[in-house]
Amino acid sequence: MLADRMPIAAKTLYDGRRSLGFWALAVVVVVAVNVPVFTRYEDTDVLTAQADALPESLRASLGMDQIATAAGYIQSTIFGMNALVLLLIFAIGFGTRSLAGEEEAGTLDLLLAHPVSRRRWVLERVGALVVSAAALAAAIGVSVWAFTVSLGLDVPASGIAGASLALALLASACGTLAVAIGAAVGRRGIVLAMTAGAVVSAYLLRAVAPQVAATDGLERLSPFDWYLGSDPVANGVDRLGVVLLAVLTVACAAAAVVLIERRDIRT
Repeated sequence: MLADRMPIAAKTLYDGRRSLGFWALAVVVVVAVNVPVFTRYEDTDVLTAQADALPESLRASLGMDQIATAAGYIQSTIFGMNALVLLLIFAIGFGTRSLAGEEEAGTLDLLLAHPVSRRRWVLERVGALVVSAAALAAAIGVSVWAFTVSLGLDVPASGIAGASLALALLASACGTLAVAIGAAVGRRGIVLAMTAGAVVSAYLLRAVAPQVAATDGLERLSPFDWYLGSDPVANGVDRLGVVLLAVLTVACAAAAVVLIERRDIRT
């Protein structure tokens, strides 16, 4: 049914099924390596000492102010660092290949020569990106939940689910930003540089803004604060943040459609 209604998205997902499987395995391994470490240091001061070595505002922005708790440790190491980085790399790479990669390889004009509009091509590729990001985020969430249950860690399942949802939306937004930039410039290297620069800038805004009186409060403009600002693993997801991440994804997809329809494709 999906192949009939959304053939481009279905073909994209089918072609990338093996790659997606390897990425899912990678994020599960990251969870398997990191979560059991907490049980080793749970009754010691090692984790607290590491966090105390950082400035207070930086600890809070990195989620390390609660690292001595199971929920705080998982949020900091899994959702705030290792799995986050892997999922962003996957999403940005996916978004870069969707338009800029195809155009630079000289195949986009051939694909668009078929009876399919540019709008449909972009939207279905974005749809495949969102589905793939959601699948990887689900793999992270399920594996985190499984390890916390098996190790007897006190981490709410609702918090894990909420953090996984927000992570999927953040990755989708970053990947769709790469699609939009690709629609504007059509060169893979430029897309990667611009997207990475935007993502790193947004991350630094959340980390640095609270430490400077003049910029305190600006961290709320960062998508990373929409994602982690409420400490979702322990306290539940920020509903407004989830909405903002979804809106950002839609806005980037709309921008990609407008840009690709107004530009001549390189052959």
